[in-house]
Amino acid sequence: RGLLKFWGHVQSEVHHFEERVRVLLEPPDLPFTEKRKERFKWGLCTLIYLLGVLWRLDYLFNLHPAYGFMYSDMQGFVTAAENYLDPNWTPNIGDTLQPPGMGLYLAFLLNLDGSWKLALGAQWILSSLVPVLVALLGYELFGARVAMLGLVLASLHFPFVDYASYFLTENPFLFLLL
Repeated sequence: RGLLKFWGHVQSEVHHFEERVRVLLEPPDLPFTEKRKERFKWGLCTLIYLLGVLWRLDYLFNLHPAYGFMYSDMQGFVTAAENYLDPNWTPNIGDTLQPPGMGLYLAFLLNLDGSWKLALGAQWILSSLVPVLVALLGYELFGARVAMLGLVLASLHFPFVDYASYFLTENPFLFLLL
């Protein structure tokens, strides 16, 4: 008898959850012109986002490829990645100056491809997903208008594009932070 009562409670909770999901996913009942306005706004935001993705692609692979600008901290991460893949390499105290995460990430990608193209591609993908994550966060916290604004601003924000063109921790960190 207690099991049947528990099962009824579980079914009630599942039904309640399904109803909440349906309400969240179902568009509001707006007049036809309002629906068209909303669709147009989202379409415009999507177009701006896609232009931002293409801008990132061109910037990372043509205008400012990371493997052409390896110096300072970036050189340290690249050297660490190459060292991790060298079977004759012996770690020393100097290797503790930088955290190993970015070097291991680059070593993993370099090991798969043998060139830096895959690492650039991974940077491009992470950078392209940042505006989507900003929009999702804005939608979850504040609603559709903030999501649209976040998507547009993050798509066009130059530092988010530029971070991806260096083998530094900023781009993966930004992606993981969101």
